Amino acid sequence: MENALGPPQTGHASYGEVRSPSPVWLVNLTSMFLGMCVLAPFNAMVYSIEYFRDAFRGTVLEQTFASGLIMTFNIVAVICTVLATMSGSKKQTTPSLQIQRTLQAFLGVNVMMLGSILVLDISAIHHPYLYFLFLLFSCVISAMLQSYLQSATMNFCTRLDIGGNVLSYMLLGQALNGALGSVVNLISSWIAAQYGTHTRTSTHYLQNSRATTAVYLWTLFLQCLALGLLQTTLRDPVVKGRIEAWMSQSYDASTEDENSPWSRIVAVQKRIVPWSASIFGLFLVTLTVYPGLTSRVRTLTHVPWLQNPSVFVAWHLVAMNMGDLVGRRLPLLLPWLNVRNSRIAVGITLVRGLFLPAILACHVRPDQTKSFSDITFFALVFSLGLTTGLLSTSFLVSGSQSVHDSSGVCPEDVMLLNVQQESQMPNVWADEDAATASMILAFWLVCGLASGAFASLVANVIMG
Repeated sequence: MENALGPPQTGHASYGEVRSPSPVWLVNLTSMFLGMCVLAPFNAMVYSIEYFRDAFRGTVLEQTFASGLIMTFNIVAVICTVLATMSGSKKQTTPSLQIQRTLQAFLGVNVMMLGSILVLDISAIHHPYLYFLFLLFSCVISAMLQSYLQSATMNFCTRLDIGGNVLSYMLLGQALNGALGSVVNLISSWIAAQYGTHTRTSTHYLQNSRATTAVYLWTLFLQCLALGLLQTTLRDPVVKGRIEAWMSQSYDASTEDENSPWSRIVAVQKRIVPWSASIFGLFLVTLTVYPGLTSRVRTLTHVPWLQNPSVFVAWHLVAMNMGDLVGRRLPLLLPWLNVRNSRIAVGITLVRGLFLPAILACHVRPDQTKSFSDITFFALVFSLGLTTGLLSTSFLVSGSQSVHDSSGVCPEDVMLLNVQQESQMPNVWADEDAATASMILAFWLVCGLASGAFASLVANVIMG
């Protein structure tokens, strides 16, 4: 594997010889599975909340442990994303190698969690506070690894294709993970609504244990598959030659001193302030509204299966994630939908703030005299997901492209599948800056998620 990341070897495809379209499907598929892996650990933790709750029945942690885990995850993710961005901007750091190491570490965390599920009797935890510390430890490790995996994956995909196609598939994978998870959650909620009232306590514990085991086994399988696909992709001559081209560029000492990781990050950040503000505001609005406020909405109909809160909430999760999936797919099908003007991006981000009063106008309180209908509510949630998916993909791709374009190099000159000539080799600093921009935007994305989650918590406290 080290050979694929070292200097160019005789007989390998060099930067100027990338002609074959053969690795397209492999690169896109790998990027999509890497995107699924980025969010898989957090989703596994969220989907296992009810199983973890069984360990804290009757204690003060029963109602507070979930918020503690999620808040800890977000704080650690923000801090580690900064560190990951700095390490990713160093030339000696190889994004593909960092992805492999992070996935391998994730495999260890999943094996640890599976071992705890199989060994511990969750209904008879004698030291719940020690178990909570164990969950906090796994939460911190997962947040650290997720931050480095997301940053490295953004770096890797941007370097392979400045045009944004590979990055779009990575983001599509994230949405696909959420959509699949929401459908599984809907099915389980529906079954629980049908048979939950007749379920004994011992059976309840067993069902939660089996469901959590399945979640972590799926996550383990997903990470193994992504790791295998990545290693196969790195052996492809075209991709191998592309990576060798990144690493074979030489910098003199004075240039390296003038462009230290931190100074380069600051310089690139100054060039993408509108895009950073847009991606931050996008996820601030989304996480303020969803799921904290949207999960408070109840049906106005008398349909029995919709009157069950768990089923109604599960349906709205599906609407949100399906909208997100469609939104992330649209830029690949209709490239003209991409927002390429930073002023328009900022304007659309501000307009999306209207989702907050719109959701509050739905049936969030039992004593509301006038509320939007269920159809309007689900249309709003789908639109929230659609705009989140479409705009996040557009902002991340266009933000990186804007840095590269300002260096005087067209994105088409560095597409993975383009025929290149040695005389057309793009400015290496343009590639470096574009990759750094993608990692910076990922940082602001995480900040938006964390800020939105906090704003949602405040809003729920105010509403009571």
